[in-house]
Amino acid sequence: MGSDTTIGISKDEIIKAIKVSLKTLTVKDNYLIIHDLSERCLAHRLALYLERRRLFKAYNIDCEYNKNRQVIKDVFSERCKKVKSSRIMLILQKEIERRQSVERRLYPDIIIHTRNTETSSSNKNNNLIVFEIKKDISDGDNKELFDWAKLVVYRHRLKYKYCFYIKINDKNGFDIFMLKDKDEDKLFYNIECLFKGEKTYKETLDDMFEIF
Repeated sequence: MGSDTTIGISKDEIIKAIKVSLKTLTVKDNYLIIHDLSERCLAHRLALYLERRRLFKAYNIDCEYNKNRQVIKDVFSERCKKVKSSRIMLILQKEIERRQSVERRLYPDIIIHTRNTETSSSNKNNNLIVFEIKKDISDGDNKELFDWAKLVVYRHRLKYKYCFYIKINDKNGFDIFMLKDKDEDKLFYNIECLFKGEKTYKETLDDMFEIF
């Protein structure tokens, strides 16, 4: 396998594969959605459907891959020291502590990557896609902001080429948001502005994500 397996895969192809996989999920696994099964359950099913797409045949698709969870903790701690007045970062740190205390997860729902290449500078393009998935969550909820912040870390520190936030609702619908390729500080600043009420939810989405 070459060091840059993303060559030849376009953003449009990726979006199409994700939409088809999500549509399959909402049709074949409707029972799981309407009976309020967990996000982990839905993420597992979505990963199976993504794995069937020929587009990703050269990659590994993993759920809750926990190898890099320390990176998230370190970045949030770093930002709290850098921006001492940042209430949102302090809340995100508390969310980390809460998740650790109840053995919840600090790692992404799904990744499409090549295993054992995360720290090799020649293979960074093998970190292709990271997904965070939420089900029936209120716009701007702290859990949602936590997932957005995690995506920023995965984009800038672990060099994932595409970072997606997926919202699934109980009416067989889904929304796809792809993190824009913007400066890390600017992306975190948007999250902080939303938290402080200086930006609306829609303004923040438009600034941070492409919506499909």
